[in-house]
Amino acid sequence: MSMQRQMMLLIGGPVLVIYVLILGVGGSHLLRSATESAEVSTRRIAASYAAAFDARLIEVSRIAETTARFLEAAPSISDEALYAQLSANVLQTPLVYGSALAFEPGVRRPVDELFAPYVCRDADTLREMNIGREVYDWYADPEITWFSLPKQLGRSLWSEPYFDEGAGNILMSTYSAVIAGTSGFTGVCTIDIDLARLKETVGRGIDGTVDFVVLTRTGEFVFDPDPSRIMRQTIFEVAAEQNRPELATLAEQMLAGGAGAVTIEGWDSNEAQLVCYESIPSADWVFVCRVPVRTMLAEVRTNTIWAGVALGATLLLMLGSLVFVSRTITRPIARLREKVGEVGRGDLGVTLDESASTEEIRDLAATFNRMTAELRAHVDRLSTEISARTRIERDLDVAREIQQGLLPADRPDAVGYTIAGYSQPADKTGGDYYDWCPTPDGRLFMSLADVTGHGVGPALVTAVCRAYVHASLATGQSLPELICRL
Repeated sequence: MSMQRQMMLLIGGPVLVIYVLILGVGGSHLLRSATESAEVSTRRIAASYAAAFDARLIEVSRIAETTARFLEAAPSISDEALYAQLSANVLQTPLVYGSALAFEPGVRRPVDELFAPYVCRDADTLREMNIGREVYDWYADPEITWFSLPKQLGRSLWSEPYFDEGAGNILMSTYSAVIAGTSGFTGVCTIDIDLARLKETVGRGIDGTVDFVVLTRTGEFVFDPDPSRIMRQTIFEVAAEQNRPELATLAEQMLAGGAGAVTIEGWDSNEAQLVCYESIPSADWVFVCRVPVRTMLAEVRTNTIWAGVALGATLLLMLGSLVFVSRTITRPIARLREKVGEVGRGDLGVTLDESASTEEIRDLAATFNRMTAELRAHVDRLSTEISARTRIERDLDVAREIQQGLLPADRPDAVGYTIAGYSQPADKTGGDYYDWCPTPDGRLFMSLADVTGHGVGPALVTAVCRAYVHASLATGQSLPELICRL
């Protein structure tokens, strides 16, 4: 039977008393930890929804950016083509309520005429119109920022919420993408989203049971379950109306940026709520998720109780059994530690008993014995190799001394010349060779050679060459004959 199964069968014992004491002390801590975990989970949900919200706004903004880039590449397309493109923008996704192209006066119409073709939803159809001065003056009116602000800043952006009276005729927010021509700013392409239907369009992926609001950085409501607040109230006004100064403090914290979670005593409710908030970067809005603490902790409390019961029963069995099992297991392990210490001190002949009661200990003992046997064999092989290598090194040292002895030790006496030689082989021996010796007719014969490679082989070649040269010169052989014979 394996050690694991033995441990499973042996678990059980007197831990219940100890754990009851621990459970009493740790119960409140466990509940607090579960509450913190629920808060983290809620914050993650808020972050996820804010990211989904942001992704949908980015998706909408890309429609405007794509159209703006198209018009930069083809600025002279017909008015009919402009309206067709705007219709395609609106039909591309249910998120879009309307789309417009507002041109700088003088670009496509005379300087004194405003030209802003616009297409928006109208029940089950699309409505086309030109937003000229007879509708409203989007070019000069400082209250209308979806054209003037992108022009002033030179970049695309989302507008603050507003009621588009005369054109879209709804509460909306507009994304304006800058259109640049060869001479600079030429207009904007806009995409409108319906704020009253924000939950059904941009927020359609959000669980319908989630209570959330969306705020601008000034505290205005972009979305609220109460439609009457959208663009008409700020969160600070709601805080004053409900006489909740803590809500106003929370609002300042949320609008400052970043993310967080705060528990407050009610917001549109008389019970405590966990408020989690996250930024929506693309529009510079704030997504706020509200969860009643009672709802959040209901399941947590139930799960905590059941988890405590289950964990208590489990620990009761485990702790008692481990006391007994540890004594059964540690004895062979202690013996193994002693044997390992002996190996560490150099005794490679130690062995372990392979008849232990558990399969794992038997396998461990067999592995240890096999390891020490292989280690002994390896040490023996290594000792033999070192001895052989030592002999080779010694022979090579002798060969080096012999080869160095073959080189001339004294300088030759040559009138008018100073001659010296030196050789340093790359290995113990090498193929570099130089020599000088007198000829029978009184001349000085000098030789210099380099045999390919280095080591014993080239050294033998140089020794043979030297012997042949000396023998040939002693017979009076001429230099050409000598070279040819070599």
